[in-house]
Amino acid sequence: MTTFLDFFKVPPPESLDFLNLQLEKDTKVFLDPYSVAMTNNVHCMNAHKCIKAFMETLLTALKDDNHTLATELCSHFQEPKGTGIGWTKKSYKGRGAGEIKAAKLLEALTSSEAVMSGAIEDLEELILVVEGLGLDTISDITINLGMKHFIEFTQEKCNELNIPLERINKKVNYFCHLDNEWKSDFFDLPHALIGEEKEKGQIILLPINTLAKQSTYGTSYFFTNIATPYFVNQGIAAGASFIRATKSGGYKADLKKMRENDQYKGGKKRMGKFITDHPKALKEYREKVAFYRYKKNHKKD
Repeated sequence: MTTFLDFFKVPPPESLDFLNLQLEKDTKVFLDPYSVAMTNNVHCMNAHKCIKAFMETLLTALKDDNHTLATELCSHFQEPKGTGIGWTKKSYKGRGAGEIKAAKLLEALTSSEAVMSGAIEDLEELILVVEGLGLDTISDITINLGMKHFIEFTQEKCNELNIPLERINKKVNYFCHLDNEWKSDFFDLPHALIGEEKEKGQIILLPINTLAKQSTYGTSYFFTNIATPYFVNQGIAAGASFIRATKSGGYKADLKKMRENDQYKGGKKRMGKFITDHPKALKEYREKVAFYRYKKNHKKD
């Protein structure tokens, strides 16, 4: 399998801070917006500013019922090309966020109680409560939003390794956090023979610390680690039938019995209502569960 560095006959540096992507097929990792926020290089910091600015502008538009602006904001998610990440088995042409139409995305967002209540603020939090949005789609959206800064990261790495750049033949979109709007431009990028067809195409390198095989955010993680302990404490206070006293003087919950009650089940819609009622739970998740999963995802072998 030919890698990016193989193609340019460049030996891997001792410390490699970008994904040395395979050229024939995608690597099954994703760009995690939480990891972008936690990665302290200037390019990730600028990409994070774009993500935050987009979310603030979009959520304000939804709150103000400004359908025209919301549609415009969600109409620029092209399928990221040349990153070499995702679920595709054969080439770089997998299902991206570009195949999610603005109308469908907005319908999912406006159907979420947590989004419309204003409890949700960050892009990665949408995974917890919005039906149909998973890490693969959020990854594609993140790449699109921060595209200009991931390109600048790529240019920096290529200049360090003396890898040639050439002008792309089609403009790419990116979100500008200074003007809070989408823009597009031509850029210089490395090009290589990619996919099984070995067609010449542009390459975009991604910082290794932004990539993950599993999301730091997930509805099941939130339900298990944040909502369930709250439900148990609620059951103890109410003397619920799924709570029993222990010989040591404490309490034990029968979680299987507890979850027979719809009130205590998981799922995005129920967690959306939970977050709406308990918005501080997101901060607890971010500081405890997401941070733990981030460290686990990026633990050195």
